[in-house]
Amino acid sequence: MSFFVYLSISILLIYNLLLLLFFIGWIQPEKVIPAKPASSLFISVVVAYRNEEENIGLLLNDLTGQNYPDNQYEIILVNDHSDDRSAEIVGNFKSKSSTRIVYLNLPDQLTGKKNALDLGIKSSKGKYILTTDADCRVSENWINSFVQFCYHAGRPKLIIGLVDHDPSSGMLQRLQNLEFLSLMASGAGAAEIHKPIYCNGANLMFYKDTYMAITNPLRMNIASGDDTFLLHHIKKLYPKDIYVLKSADAIVKTKPAANLKDFVNQHIRWISKGKYYTDFHIILSSAIVILSNLTVLGWIITALISAHVFFILPLIWKMIIDWIFMIPVLSFFNRKKLHYFIPVLSILYPVYVVFFTMAGLSGKFTWKGRRY
Repeated sequence: MSFFVYLSISILLIYNLLLLLFFIGWIQPEKVIPAKPASSLFISVVVAYRNEEENIGLLLNDLTGQNYPDNQYEIILVNDHSDDRSAEIVGNFKSKSSTRIVYLNLPDQLTGKKNALDLGIKSSKGKYILTTDADCRVSENWINSFVQFCYHAGRPKLIIGLVDHDPSSGMLQRLQNLEFLSLMASGAGAAEIHKPIYCNGANLMFYKDTYMAITNPLRMNIASGDDTFLLHHIKKLYPKDIYVLKSADAIVKTKPAANLKDFVNQHIRWISKGKYYTDFHIILSSAIVILSNLTVLGWIITALISAHVFFILPLIWKMIIDWIFMIPVLSFFNRKKLHYFIPVLSILYPVYVVFFTMAGLSGKFTWKGRRY
């Protein structure tokens, strides 16, 4: 028993150190970027979509209403064999917009988001590529924020943007938002200390020439993970040229999973790419997170069996550390009410981290109507 206690303490201390490093990265002050006049930097916004008729029009409204010169950016939309009204909506926008909109169909022999993104990127004219997802919304200063930051940072190879969920009142949605923001802040914090581990393709900017110089930058043979695999490739080549844009104007909004089935599928998809990672920092940090949650889960089970309150102390310890980490995060995203859901997520998280790790590394998932 004493060995188990010492091992548990060691694992939780290592987890505390990991979270401290992320915390130090996250609390770096938001960079004040002096505004520059209208830029001559041409930007290509690339969006891969499949069956997004509910949101694609809203996103196009956002993209064509940018506070950035119409002749200095293009919108490239690549249709991944949609069978709803998405293509019709895009076509209507293309005929009316003063912004350059390029509409591409993925060839019959190719499928999937990665092939769609690759086609869009290779067809683009911009020096820098901005990517987002078809189910997202962006502010009118989205492009301008990235361009101004690009000038500030010099010639960055990759800029990680932040993503948030649309506000929602459901318990499942609020817990998702809390978890999502903790992941977002951890990824941003790691990048700020020059050890980037993951990012989100819903809000990403990168230098096109860098992408073109990499062999298989998105790992086409793997169903998901286009964003993180690209990050790892660029990290190997330019570890000091990866930045985080921590700006309210640059935050992209997306929707949480609508129901439990979608939630489970989403998490299995996220985890499934983990077995293909070769980056040391993401493997190490993932192992620490999984081991810490396994430790807490072991103590929770022991507490239930023995009915002794002592055995929930590791859970309380981890809950407090997570809570402290999330204070500045929830403040930045203006999600302070989510603090009340931290105890609930702290109890559930060890269970489903273990479940999704096993399911993601060995199971199947459905994505955009396709089985993987």
